[in-house]
Amino acid sequence: MEKREATVTEERLPKRRREEACDSGRPAGEEERQESVIPLLLMKINQQLRASADRNLEEWGLTLSQARVLHVIGEHGGSVAQRELERILEVSHPTVVGLVSRMQKNGFVNISIDTKDHRNKIVSFAEKAYKHKVSLRWQHLDVDDRLLRGMTEEEIRQAEILLRRMYRNVQDWEEGRA
Repeated sequence: MEKREATVTEERLPKRRREEACDSGRPAGEEERQESVIPLLLMKINQQLRASADRNLEEWGLTLSQARVLHVIGEHGGSVAQRELERILEVSHPTVVGLVSRMQKNGFVNISIDTKDHRNKIVSFAEKAYKHKVSLRWQHLDVDDRLLRGMTEEEIRQAEILLRRMYRNVQDWEEGRA
């Protein structure tokens, strides 16, 4: 078998490097923006938070995704329509169905038919969820404290503004508006 030499095609190069290689013809004096490390940092933060949360929740038999479901239910007074869960969590119908089915099987939630609209299901706290609700709330606050440690109120406010803007930009991009 003939061994092929690895070649880097122009399409596989990052845009910035393609432009350098092709002499993009930028106007004189226009500075090139450095490649941002923000996406990498956001990904690393997300991975660390997920891993830490999953380790802490394991003792209760929950995952981070399931804890998010319980958080939303709690924010809605103990019960919420399954479709509303999909909307708030921004996940697909099959994902929510799988999550709440496992949670029902493990005794964290009850699922019932909406009496006003029989096409909808209502997801509500089961007794086991009430036992962990306070602990989950304290864990959520602990994550906030650790994540925001050393930041001033102004830095926290600015970080939230910038992260919300980035999130909107990603949503626009996904929806073809950017």
